Amino acid sequence: MKTCFSRARASKICLYIFSILVYTLVIVGFIQCNKSEEYRFDTSYNKALTQDVLMADLNYRNVFYMIYKLSLDTSLLRKGSGFLDSAWVMQNGGIWVLAFDSTRRVPDGSIRSGQIQLDWTAPLTDTGSVANVRLHKYRVNGKNISGSLKIYQLSINVLKFKMDIDSGIIRMKGQVRYNGSFILRRSSGASTQYTWGDDIFRILGNAEGRGAENDRFRYSTTDTLTWRFPCRYLSGGGGLIEMPDFEINRIEIEYAKVNECSGAVSVTYQSKPANGAIRKIKTETLSINF
Repeated sequence: MKTCFSRARASKICLYIFSILVYTLVIVGFIQCNKSEEYRFDTSYNKALTQDVLMADLNYRNVFYMIYKLSLDTSLLRKGSGFLDSAWVMQNGGIWVLAFDSTRRVPDGSIRSGQIQLDWTAPLTDTGSVANVRLHKYRVNGKNISGSLKIYQLSINVLKFKMDIDSGIIRMKGQVRYNGSFILRRSSGASTQYTWGDDIFRILGNAEGRGAENDRFRYSTTDTLTWRFPCRYLSGGGGLIEMPDFEINRIEIEYAKVNECSGAVSVTYQSKPANGAIRKIKTETLSINF
């Protein structure tokens, strides 16, 4: 009897110990899965790349802004030199040079140095104008910005431009590579021919390149964007950034409301497998900065 009792008790003890081990393994596995999920759905790289793309767009689009303003400044064009914002503008042969002094802030608060060099057939508001733009030792808030832009006037009746950005590189801690093509159509402001401050443009386009961490991206507008001068930010539309090398491979961008001038955008990170449904990861608000 004693032997049988001992064996039965030993079996219960072994079963108890086995149950504890199984339970422990399940708990450890659950913790490890949670850690893995936290890692998989870390959006810090997506956030950083989104800010890189928005920053690049803001800087290259601002070059168009400066040249458009110069096109409407008939007094400066006639004299051949003068100030535009904080840039000293002068004509040197067939080239117009916008030279920035790092000791003088521009109206948007940024600090710039270097030059925007412009070779055009005529001011942008003249029929059939084509402008070739080169950035020479151009810096904004400590970032070195290089590349070239080509601006074509597509229509004079309803003013429309095509802007191509080629070999854009912005050097900071890393370097952002940015190439893009955008259509800008003026939807308001035609009645005040030489006043730029009430102009409104509608924008569609796309871009591609690599962020500061060398991650590939493709950007496209998904809903027509609005650019209301003198605000430097876009509003009233949407965009999409695709990151083909990541599991979280889509970032939907919702810009500020159409009548707002705000650098805040709402971004939604998503995961879309090759043959699967889009999965929302999270939404947050980011700020656009030079």
